[in-house]
Amino acid sequence: MGRIVANYDKWWFQADLFSGKVSTVFTYEALVGAGEKEFFRLAVQGTVPRLIAGYTVWEQQTANHFAVAIVPYTGIRYAYIDLESQFLDSSLAIDTEPNWFEPVFGLYVPLDYKRFRFEGQGDFGINKAKQSWQVNTRLRYRLSKLVDVQLGWTYLNLSHETSIESKEFDLDLILAGPTAGVGFRF
Repeated sequence: MGRIVANYDKWWFQADLFSGKVSTVFTYEALVGAGEKEFFRLAVQGTVPRLIAGYTVWEQQTANHFAVAIVPYTGIRYAYIDLESQFLDSSLAIDTEPNWFEPVFGLYVPLDYKRFRFEGQGDFGINKAKQSWQVNTRLRYRLSKLVDVQLGWTYLNLSHETSIESKEFDLDLILAGPTAGVGFRF
């Protein structure tokens, strides 16, 4: 996951990208047949860029180095998913590449205490039979005026309903996991 953030007065802008690939082959015993094992291959690759902008509607700062702000935002997310699955030794396969744009609406809440910053961010997007929602949390520690280190968690849910060869296809993909990084300020 990569992220670029810019601030101007009370305006807040962010461009980020989540991308990943997972592939596996597993065996299972077929429900129909004489107890034969079948091999199944599944590969999923996703790329999800997002461009958002928000405006600080409320902020509070105290004398003991504590600050909090509320920043509602809106923007656009593009989802591209490449899904391939196949029963090995068979012609049965799914090979589809759903992709879509959707408007997103969300909330960003940063809490500062001295050199620490906790950031919570969540949004949802919807476009006909396609929808998504994302939650990001990060704890940042400022090493200097220009550099910080970050640990966090990202949860992204993408849902897409369509038909493939006259069959209903319902994709519900969840990408989640820890994030870590180094931030630079300019």
